[in-house]
Amino acid sequence: MPNRRYAPILGSWGRDPGVPGDVHIVGAPTAEQFNAFPGNPPGNPAEFRYGEGVTAENISGNIFRLRLSLVAYGVKGETGRYTPYNYAGSLATEYDWQLIVAKTSVQTENPESVPYTHAFTETLKKRYYGTQSLYEKAGWNNPHSQNSSGGTWYNDVTDNTFDSTDITWLKITIYGDDTYPLEYSYIRFKDIVSDYRPMAIREKGVWKSLDNQGGYWKIRKSGSWVDIPKTLFSEDGQPNKSANQIRKDGTWKAQSKIGG
Repeated sequence: MPNRRYAPILGSWGRDPGVPGDVHIVGAPTAEQFNAFPGNPPGNPAEFRYGEGVTAENISGNIFRLRLSLVAYGVKGETGRYTPYNYAGSLATEYDWQLIVAKTSVQTENPESVPYTHAFTETLKKRYYGTQSLYEKAGWNNPHSQNSSGGTWYNDVTDNTFDSTDITWLKITIYGDDTYPLEYSYIRFKDIVSDYRPMAIREKGVWKSLDNQGGYWKIRKSGSWVDIPKTLFSEDGQPNKSANQIRKDGTWKAQSKIGG
């Protein structure tokens, strides 16, 4: 099975007069990253598969979509510190989060300094309502529904896809009404692409998957044994790229037969 690789992502909803504070919608794969978000929210929801961040899922070839795993939490308007409360208003108050994705092919370690091309814009699939509980307020992790008992976590894929050819960085914006300034998340694309090591190897009478960080599948290079790098989904089945290939017409090609 592929390993999903998540990166931290941050979105924000601006505070209206009379509302306790701002609302952030975020995800991160580690507690340290989650606790570092504005207001320093506590805990580690990713431990329970909530709010893991953003990852890329391969559709076919170089075509990908994003999966967003998020939780919404509140901060106090006066101090900016985390506090558990509810979305403001009654159930008639509707909250839609917007997503903007842009991409660049520039090789850089300073992603904020380079130009980006728009990839797509869409509205998150779940709508939220006044009185629904934000993170760690009782009921926040209930199944999502269009009433006051519905949870405010989010885990879904984007409707839109994008061509990943030559992408180095993504610039992702998630925002609600009256948000200023906007929160931008810069994601190194290779950090969120699922990968895997195919096959397994027999060691001491046990079949062990090559899908691990140490690995046993090695190649001789410059007088030393080095691990073969994990295979990207975008390379799977490509000539002279993926494993389990046969030689045909001067090129290594993926076998098209299913079975032994």
